Amino acid sequence: MLVWQPPSADALKDAAGLIKKLMQIRNIPFFLVLVSCLVPLIGAFLNVNVFRTQFILSAIALSLVFVQTRKLYVINNAWMIFAACTLLFLVAFQIVTGRGYIIIATGGLVLILAFVYCSLFLNGTGCDVEEIIDNTSFVYKFLTIGITIEAIVILFGFQSQLALIIGKSYISHNSAELFNYLGFQVTGLNSILLANQIAGMLSLFSTIWFLGIAKVATNNNIVKNSRYWAALSILNYIFASNGLSTLLLVIAIGIYALIVEKQHRKLYAFAMCLFLFGLYLLVDRGMLLGKIFNYQFAITQADKLIFSKYTAIGESDSLPGLEYYRVSFFSPLIYWNSEGIIDKVFGLLGQEFLAERSAMASECGICVGLVTTGLVWIIVFCGAVLGICLPGLKAIDDCSEFLPWLVLRQVNSVITILWGLSSIHYTYAFTNSGGVALFAMHLAIAAYSHNRLVKLKFKSISLESSQNSTAHS
Repeated sequence: MLVWQPPSADALKDAAGLIKKLMQIRNIPFFLVLVSCLVPLIGAFLNVNVFRTQFILSAIALSLVFVQTRKLYVINNAWMIFAACTLLFLVAFQIVTGRGYIIIATGGLVLILAFVYCSLFLNGTGCDVEEIIDNTSFVYKFLTIGITIEAIVILFGFQSQLALIIGKSYISHNSAELFNYLGFQVTGLNSILLANQIAGMLSLFSTIWFLGIAKVATNNNIVKNSRYWAALSILNYIFASNGLSTLLLVIAIGIYALIVEKQHRKLYAFAMCLFLFGLYLLVDRGMLLGKIFNYQFAITQADKLIFSKYTAIGESDSLPGLEYYRVSFFSPLIYWNSEGIIDKVFGLLGQEFLAERSAMASECGICVGLVTTGLVWIIVFCGAVLGICLPGLKAIDDCSEFLPWLVLRQVNSVITILWGLSSIHYTYAFTNSGGVALFAMHLAIAAYSHNRLVKLKFKSISLESSQNSTAHS
């Protein structure tokens, strides 16, 4: 017979400590990121659109912090301040001119959340290296376990039941090259973010994170065990990889080759790129090349309606793969070039392009963003992201006294840039609740790490100057 026993004093103490830790201001961003990653799944079960949830939660969190502390920190980065001011101006301009404020959904929300997260990091005594590593690792462990469970469910043949439980939000048209290569007739993994081709991206980013923090010399058990989680992330990536995640992996290796100083490591990175691309083509069994050179894509009436205005699409009901991708990727640029100067600079009035956009027009996310938001916003957003991340793309001295912060800045800068580059195809970095939150989290950590490095180096120089002055006197 089971008899209920009250929790012990130690258990209550541990629970109280956990709650206290979660309620600390500097840990709130990671809690918000976790909630945002769960929002797509919650929305699928409730059959409601909950994309703006993380924005509402962040606004509430920032308001509570302001009420509690009576102060609000700002990001001490010229690019970020410039981007924030420009964002406010462009949103106000769009509202006044009736263009809507789609800028918010095309990177604007990423910058807003990054500002909120960084403000929370800076509040009080600040966030130390171990706290950032602990919390970010927890987020990626959560995502990694979710992808692993989904892969196991698919391997045991229950993907159709999983799709039935989740509903129409479960994407079933993305590819699963390795599963198909092994004889499983299934579609690709969705992850808890429920997005097309995003499981491979998350596995890649998780691998970069866990391998990156392994360089930090600390007694933290999370760092000590990071290579095991990196191995699991690599395994997930193998099963979830697709064309976009493979491209991002090659770019990541290319960034590594540019960062490292030793020549043999650069050659190793180049050889690894060739090997991985060849391996992907082997597993893909010619499907990618077949799509490009042999496959005929059906052209719908909606496609003809929009593309016949700006490209020589003809009267055919289908297009060869290479022509299809050329048209679908670059026709938004032709559309943008055909508009007036105001629409080119500030985006389309009344969102005409969105209203008549067909499936073909969504192949290149950044080009669609150029049409809908205008040239100014694309330049500002890219400038803000690159302005924060480029300082982190430098070789790291393993003997540096600032090594932990240098590693954090570098790892988060690389992942942030890869999130941005993913928009060359899909726009989940801007449109998926979890994708937006993760993008903003890495951007905020990169900015915060840079802020801490500047302060630490200034303090070190001041201390050294003081010591030299004392020695000379």
